[in-house]
Amino acid sequence: DGIHFDMSLAFGGVRNSALVRQYVKTNTDLLRPLAFMLIEWSKRQCINDNRNGYFSSYTLILMLLYYLLRLQVIEHISIANPLDSIPDPLAQPLETSNVVDPVKIGNLFHGWFVFYSDVFDYGAEVVTIRTAARVTKAYKKWEAFTLAVEDPYETHLNTARRIDKVQFDAIRRTIRLGLDRLRENGEQFVLDIIGRPRST
Repeated sequence: DGIHFDMSLAFGGVRNSALVRQYVKTNTDLLRPLAFMLIEWSKRQCINDNRNGYFSSYTLILMLLYYLLRLQVIEHISIANPLDSIPDPLAQPLETSNVVDPVKIGNLFHGWFVFYSDVFDYGAEVVTIRTAARVTKAYKKWEAFTLAVEDPYETHLNTARRIDKVQFDAIRRTIRLGLDRLRENGEQFVLDIIGRPRST
């Protein structure tokens, strides 16, 4: 068992983490539970496995942020803004306001599945948090990718580049099945994620 963590020796990874942390810091009560549920769900469904051609947790976080930005639930943070890329190692955990709205969280969690099942155009669109404007695959010449998720700093990099058609189809089916389950019994779906230990 032990502790699982990612290590990066490149500044790009540190900078990306700082940007995500800034989003979480300014939207803690919203993003922390949504990110936790989404990543836990993806791991239980065996589609959070970057080494084998599926999602990475980072790609899922970018997809979550893009979805919330498109809904204008959170504000866009310019990558030109200075970030605390070397946080204090003694820093305390992010504070919450203790006013988490479970109905809002549930609706947004359900909405993520709707968005990536029925709204997002995989054939034409790029997931990006670098800009508030829409970005297309044609603009970036990324038509060959099944899923396009732009790294906000290394803009030549598609974080979902390892996902081929077989894995992509499996991911789409899994998201659709998740949406179906949420529509059937959303409360039980969430309880299965947060209340039952994940098999190893």
